[in-house]
Amino acid sequence: MTRQILAADLGLAHIDGALVRIEKPKKAPKPLRRGGPIARRTTPSKKPSTPEQRAIERNDRAFSKAIRTRDCPQGWGKCITCGKLASYAKMDCGHYLGRQYFATRWDPMNCAAQCRTCNRFNEGLKAKFRVALVKKYGEKAIQRMEALHKTGRKPDLLQLQLIRDEIRDGKRTEAPDAA
Repeated sequence: MTRQILAADLGLAHIDGALVRIEKPKKAPKPLRRGGPIARRTTPSKKPSTPEQRAIERNDRAFSKAIRTRDCPQGWGKCITCGKLASYAKMDCGHYLGRQYFATRWDPMNCAAQCRTCNRFNEGLKAKFRVALVKKYGEKAIQRMEALHKTGRKPDLLQLQLIRDEIRDGKRTEAPDAA
């Protein structure tokens, strides 16, 4: 028994009464990365490649800050969908109608501060989001926004710069008064 355990530890086995060396299968060598085996992991660049994409990203960042500032006036605010109290830094700018629709992407009535859990992991909780927006702005205003959201086209660079100026001046952060 002791010999069998010792033989197994050394890579040996008894086959037909003889002690035979068993070689473990070798793993295929890992392919070398560019720059040698100790090169750092390379990840594709996620930077936008066109001026329009960079302008869209800048507008999104500025608009997100403006909406979160609007909904978290003293640095704290409530999530529009779950009501959780969170700090400005822990909130996202949630969109009722997705950001892929440019007609409502930077519409302040379409956006509100939302906790990260609701926005990122619960896919925005659209039904609760809509109920909260109807309470805030009225059913007719939300229906107009829903009808409008698929009518827009991707803005060109000049339009994106005008949108950025409106965000900076505060014209794109205040939604119309509640109905």
